Amino acid sequence: NPAGMYRIDSAAASFFTTTIMDEVYYNSVAVCSDTPIGKFGVGYMEASIYDIPHTGLNTSDRLYVKSYFDFKNYLYKLSYAYSLNRNIHLGASLVNYSTEFWEIKGKGSDLDLGCIVDYDDLELSFIARNAFSGDVTFNNDGKEVLLARYIFSGKYTYDEFEIFGQIRDKETKKLLSIGLSYKPRLIPYFEINAGHKEFLVLNRVKKNLTLGVGLNISGIGFYYAYEKSEHFEYDNKNYFSVNINL
Repeated sequence: NPAGMYRIDSAAASFFTTTIMDEVYYNSVAVCSDTPIGKFGVGYMEASIYDIPHTGLNTSDRLYVKSYFDFKNYLYKLSYAYSLNRNIHLGASLVNYSTEFWEIKGKGSDLDLGCIVDYDDLELSFIARNAFSGDVTFNNDGKEVLLARYIFSGKYTYDEFEIFGQIRDKETKKLLSIGLSYKPRLIPYFEINAGHKEFLVLNRVKKNLTLGVGLNISGIGFYYAYEKSEHFEYDNKNYFSVNINL
């Protein structure tokens, strides 16, 4: 949600890289800065799959590999956020899409709109992705419509607990995610996290469960998470990440 940049005091940067299912490579970088007229940010994300075989049939009607190609999907964002007051924050992102696979190339753009309402212990977030339902046009005269997606999220803080919830729509389905974070007062640098998420696989709703712990010492956070998923091949995953606040 671009409205979330209201939390940044002066400037911030984010870097991320990972591999999903041992074949999809993700890289992203984003920077944001405060100005007298609001918060501005730029971001880049890449999702790539390398060495995809291009196959054919030989004279014996057997498959063989002719060559290999890559699939690359790029996303660029230029974002702006403005606070109407201390509780209501608005944001927008101009999004540019770029796709390359085999000899096909496509480009398109759209706009994300977001709003965050923050009242002490309760925070509500709404975002409309691809709000104007633009499209990606390809060099083979093909076209892909960028369908509008809506996400509504909330966070409620109660004593030592933070409760999270999210509803999002995708492919005519309503997907629910919930989360819980526990930060004991006696150990303020330690936290325990748990979450449940619904996601789509071939238009079927699947679920996963995550459990994790975090340790934050002098602005450096260390986090571990375990994921139990319904995906038969990539179940029982472990994740470790580091967060540094400057």
